[in-house]
Amino acid sequence: MKKDSVTIAFDIILDEIESVVAEVNSQGGDFFKADDYVKARSLMETGKKLHDFHQKLQALKSEWVDGLDEPTRRQVKVDSNSKSKTIASTPKSPKSGLIVNFPDNTTVNCKTAAETFAMAIRKMGFQ
Repeated sequence: MKKDSVTIAFDIILDEIESVVAEVNSQGGDFFKADDYVKARSLMETGKKLHDFHQKLQALKSEWVDGLDEPTRRQVKVDSNSKSKTIASTPKSPKSGLIVNFPDNTTVNCKTAAETFAMAIRKMGFQ
């Protein structure tokens, strides 16, 4: 099987989600070690949702590879030898900090910007 642009895109998305899951697991472990079970439980729920989402994407990728890619190429006479598109990947920048100040004088400042962002959204509400 040749890797087409769609398969490559699935691989990139799956890799990114795996990176996020690893970070959630790491931070969740830190919360457990710090006896902060509320934050640990929240990250456990997030981790489960990410895991479920990852499995859905994996199933979609399999559906594409096993049932749609080659038959579609045969039907529409797509040249499978043509150069595949790739998505240029760049190295990730170092983790950045983020501080969110609320009008009620509370501040959200977590270990990473992503965690701070998530906690700020949680404080504001998902609406």
